[in-house]
Amino acid sequence: VEKLFSDYRDSRGEFSSPEIEPTEDQLSAVSQLLKTGVAPYVDFAIFGPYGRRLLRKLTFISYQYNVPKGSWNRLYLPGPPDLDSWWKSWLVLKCTFLLLGGFKPERLDLYGEHIRSFLTTYGHDCWYLIYQAGVRMRSEHFERIRHRLQIEHSTGNIKFGFDPGAPWDAVFAAAVEDKEFW
Repeated sequence: VEKLFSDYRDSRGEFSSPEIEPTEDQLSAVSQLLKTGVAPYVDFAIFGPYGRRLLRKLTFISYQYNVPKGSWNRLYLPGPPDLDSWWKSWLVLKCTFLLLGGFKPERLDLYGEHIRSFLTTYGHDCWYLIYQAGVRMRSEHFERIRHRLQIEHSTGNIKFGFDPGAPWDAVFAAAVEDKEFW
């Protein structure tokens, strides 16, 4: 872990701030995901800043229309309640990726800004939809993107600088460009 933080400081010019620094448990969990080759999805309802302090799950409010009653029901769903909370968790995940290697900071920045752009476009009332789309992208669609990039790579058509040994950086870049999904 000390080597990871030393390398981070050498490449970024400074140590990460305490607000975005992942715990050893968080680093270990994401490292295990990357080593096994599965999509590096983490649930922001339980992954975020000051990981050891995260004693309760974050929740956000959604509304579901009850047709027979003609009314809206309030639902509390697991996850960050707003972009600010999501962003804090995102920065911890970004720092984790940069510590572990195989990711370009700009690609991660573009993905985070892509999510933020939806809030600017559609407003705070659509946060639950934006959050769910982001979850589904990272937890479900990333693997599809990786497969497609791998197939293209095997035919000599390298997109987004795809590297089979470290595929997720290219997947983040491709995800931002996946207009059909978004």
